[in-house]
Amino acid sequence: MRAVATLLIVVLLFVWFIVSILKGSDEIQARSEWSVLQNLEVRYRNYPTDRAVLLDKQPPYCAAGVVSLDGHARVWIMLYAKTNPLLKKLPDLNYRLSGDDMSEILRACPVSNDVRIELQSHVGVAAPG
Repeated sequence: MRAVATLLIVVLLFVWFIVSILKGSDEIQARSEWSVLQNLEVRYRNYPTDRAVLLDKQPPYCAAGVVSLDGHARVWIMLYAKTNPLLKKLPDLNYRLSGDDMSEILRACPVSNDVRIELQSHVGVAAPG
């Protein structure tokens, strides 16, 4: 009986250890995805906003930079995040897309369902005024 209890404890510790490793792996990947967006925001911070959409492919990542509603910033969106949250955008500003912009993004990169819904909700949004 004592051997069974010891074996059970060892198995539970092993399972806990494996789960901890896998959870840590997700956290590292999530940080990597956020890091990609932060780098893009810094790189394109002073870039002209005359192009409505910029696409940046850094395998395995693909991100879209769309002009904010006020026209002074670019919102970067990870198009197919692999870790939660599945919708990652930086900075958290409002933006608008045309139907053509949406089509360009969908042709260029895989887009998760969560991101597709987010992007679609901004197609044709009116400019402030």
